[in-house]
Amino acid sequence: MTSSNQHLQQALQHCSPDMQAEIAYRLALQESKQRSWLNLAYQLETIVTTAAVIATLAILLVPGVNQSTTDWYFGIPWLNAAEKQPDQEKQSDQAAEEQKLETQQEATGRIFPLPGKTHATAELSSGYGSRESPGGIGSTFHRGYDYPAPTGNPVLAIESGTVKVWTDGSCGNGIELKAKDRSFIYCHLDTVTVANGQSVPVGTVVGTVGSTGGSTGPHIHIGIIEGGDYIDPGEYLKVLPSNLESPPEAPAATAATSSVSPDEAQQYFLELNGFEFSDSKASSFRGVTRIEILGNPTEVDRETIKQVMQDLLDLGANGIEIVESGGNVQLHFAETTEFGNIVPDVVKGSIGFFSRKSEAEEGTILIATDRRISQQDRQHLIREEVTQLITGLGKDSDRYNDSIFQQRHDPVTQYSEIDKAVIRMAFEK
Repeated sequence: MTSSNQHLQQALQHCSPDMQAEIAYRLALQESKQRSWLNLAYQLETIVTTAAVIATLAILLVPGVNQSTTDWYFGIPWLNAAEKQPDQEKQSDQAAEEQKLETQQEATGRIFPLPGKTHATAELSSGYGSRESPGGIGSTFHRGYDYPAPTGNPVLAIESGTVKVWTDGSCGNGIELKAKDRSFIYCHLDTVTVANGQSVPVGTVVGTVGSTGGSTGPHIHIGIIEGGDYIDPGEYLKVLPSNLESPPEAPAATAATSSVSPDEAQQYFLELNGFEFSDSKASSFRGVTRIEILGNPTEVDRETIKQVMQDLLDLGANGIEIVESGGNVQLHFAETTEFGNIVPDVVKGSIGFFSRKSEAEEGTILIATDRRISQQDRQHLIREEVTQLITGLGKDSDRYNDSIFQQRHDPVTQYSEIDKAVIRMAFEK
């Protein structure tokens, strides 16, 4: 027992019983109050601890609270300036890398069609729009840009896409490169190094510069079609980058027909001779073919018919002429919905069709005039159907991509060398 407690005990012994009772009561009351304050403090401590635990769990487990807390934390400059700087640098580096990648994609996604050149460094001989006809053979409204270059100079795919190849009297050896957002028209090529339907990456050699078709000298014509219409290509062509590296060679195209052996021609003749959906053979017309034109052909249609007639005469036909009535060949220009009224057994879905009765030198030809059929498609169809009817080479083939007898309705509008060989054979037999 301590000294102070001993003195308190002695003092209590000398007090009266009433005083002792009063002191004992007051001591008990004070002790009770102390216990109440201690109990309240303990309860407050428990509440604070529980709240802290709940808040910690919310920060860790709830994404929204987690992000808000992180943002608040990093929003205190004096507290977290050193910690925030590396994150900012990381974001800046990432943005720079994305910009670099976008620039690289832009540069490799399209390219000027002449190797080592841009619009600014290449020679431009004719732009888009009205002009005087060059040499009296060119169009008076030019739908592209002309860049003179030496014959044989490689011509590149401006963008990645799928190619469509044709030949006609105006464009010469031409290509349509169908890319994602637009189509590119190449004309006057000397040679074509890609095949119909072939997919090529940007920068691939698709042909060489030439002067075929309606051209007064070697150059490359570039036109652009967007939304089904030709546009002024200047704004697009002027920003194309140059490819200073050697362009990749295109994969070999399907069989070319510039040099035809007798055996090759004979094999192709046997493949074409006869009629579709029949094993019977056919001979060419021996007498004069009199063509009666019906319907509403365009002037280009009529010119195409005359050109085909002349080409067939040059290859050995006995005689072909256009008559007003009484022709042994009726050439109808009509909507496809009318085909069945003209030839009841027409193959459904045809846009060009011919019908010949056995060996009789007479027949009917149907050419579609629907709006969806382009003038160039009709030029192909006229040459194909007229030739098949008169020569007896009535079967289609996909052996040669530049043949008028090819199975696809691509706008090949002139005879290839192997076409001429088999047509001569047909008239000689």
